[in-house]
Amino acid sequence: MARKLFVSVFVVIATVGLLAGATYAWFTAESEEFTNEFTAGTVEIEADEEVNTKGFDENNWNPGDEAEKEFTIINKGTKGIRLRGIFEAKWYEKVGDQWVEWTPQGDDAMEITFEAGGMWTQDPQNPNIWYYNERISGTYETEDEAARTAKLTVKVKLDGPKAGNQYQGKKFVLTAKFQAIQASHSDEWDWDEFDTYHNQ
Repeated sequence: MARKLFVSVFVVIATVGLLAGATYAWFTAESEEFTNEFTAGTVEIEADEEVNTKGFDENNWNPGDEAEKEFTIINKGTKGIRLRGIFEAKWYEKVGDQWVEWTPQGDDAMEITFEAGGMWTQDPQNPNIWYYNERISGTYETEDEAARTAKLTVKVKLDGPKAGNQYQGKKFVLTAKFQAIQASHSDEWDWDEFDTYHNQ
């Protein structure tokens, strides 16, 4: 009885020893490698102007003269955008060799008219800002440049009856700039945050 027990124990130990010293081949598998590339979209606009002075010299204005400026803005970026234009009008007089800002007495004789064609809306709080009413598609959505283009015409006229002698030799400067923010995502930016985003 004792012998049989000894043999049984020995066999068990020997078997465990064989298991511990054995080397097994394991089956393996690996999937192919997947690479995902994400390219950020772009917000980019191109603005140009065409000036029609209607025959008079810009450097020799007369009361009653009118000039027309047509602005063309094209969305060159991949993203859809919202667009606005900011305009600033100032008079200058020459003092020595410098042009300095000048304010006319009484009503300003310069009349500024925006021909928006129903496509632009003037900011009720700031009349110098105009917003394009529609979203403008990006190049990722359409290759048709006409579908990515907005136009705005501005007319400036030196009113004859109002343009007294105080305007002689004065210079009028109309400055325009256009800004765009992305509009092709649910997280659409707000115009109030334009400077924050633009300067990052």
